[in-house]
Amino acid sequence: MEILHVYKQEDLDNSLSKGTLNYDVYIHGDGISLESVTQVNGYLGFSYSKTIDLGSVKSIGGDLWVSSYCNIVTQINLRKLEKVYGKVRLTDVPLSDLGIINFVGGDLDIRNTLVKDIPHAIIINGNQYPDKSSMLMPAIPATIIMSNASPDIRLNK
Repeated sequence: MEILHVYKQEDLDNSLSKGTLNYDVYIHGDGISLESVTQVNGYLGFSYSKTIDLGSVKSIGGDLWVSSYCNIVTQINLRKLEKVYGKVRLTDVPLSDLGIINFVGGDLDIRNTLVKDIPHAIIINGNQYPDKSSMLMPAIPATIIMSNASPDIRLNK
């Protein structure tokens, strides 16, 4: 898939087709609105961004990540995001909840975030970090199914 580097709003707007970005999207910096985007068919990554707001994005066809080597994030909001078909790597960011995500196709890595619990069901087809031995897992009153992780975790309300 072709990579789309977004440095200003026009870069994104000129590549949008009916609410969809058919690229691996790499957003550099702040001031980029995703309100007109509902689907990203590749990965969605952020670098040198202080504020991350996924706007109207409901699904991401690849990975969702924030660059850890240049992490200056002060606010992150997943808003309407429901499905990520790749990995989610949101480490060392002030993420306080996972919003309404209900499917992660790969690993879910939320180490060193502010997430305290996950109050709804989520299917994770990879590993979860922090893992079930962390302080996060006992507080999760939801069903989490990790299909290729061992052992499966099934916590209920």
